[in-house]
Amino acid sequence: ASAELVEIAPDLYFANSEYTKNDFIKYFGINSKDSFLNLKNLMNGKIIDVDVIKIGDHYSLNLTNIGLDAMIAKNVSKFKRIPFIKGKTAYKLSIAYSFFTSTKHYMDIIIDGNKEKENCYTIAVFANSKYYGGSYYASPLSDIQDGLMDIVLLPKLSRLGILKILPVYEKGKHLEEKYKNIVHYKQAKKAELKTKEPITLCLDGELITLKD
Repeated sequence: ASAELVEIAPDLYFANSEYTKNDFIKYFGINSKDSFLNLKNLMNGKIIDVDVIKIGDHYSLNLTNIGLDAMIAKNVSKFKRIPFIKGKTAYKLSIAYSFFTSTKHYMDIIIDGNKEKENCYTIAVFANSKYYGGSYYASPLSDIQDGLMDIVLLPKLSRLGILKILPVYEKGKHLEEKYKNIVHYKQAKKAELKTKEPITLCLDGELITLKD
């Protein structure tokens, strides 16, 4: 399967404070939810153009993630089918299940025409904005008006390696120099993904599967 993240396009307007569980509006401040829920603020607010990532026929305003985190979101449904398993319990069971089944994802990634040397990743993020998953500060350098997507790649990690990097990743400190051998960061106009097997992408919380 292949997916192409094409050049970021302008002219998308935003005014929905409930978008993707408020992850996008955290770009404007970690506590900006109240401002977006204030009708007077919205009526008097300024409309701005922001970037959006186009993936095939789909669009991502916040970010698109692939790998362990996307599979956690996908596998929640497995546990919600079990009687009396709901909400946070299903999510916690999905984390445990995915941790032992979904840490390696094989794909080729071509960024602005240059193929990455790795072909196995634990997490890959293609970001327009900064936060996802409620609290994960995945792309701290993102600018929603710079015409570039920020690409954060975590090539294949051991389970111990995942446990070590996740707290750092959540706080947005993973782009520090000392983690450069674990986390790869790039900015680009365009990226392409190629896999031999169907692959699950999470676009602003919406799950899609790409296949040949």
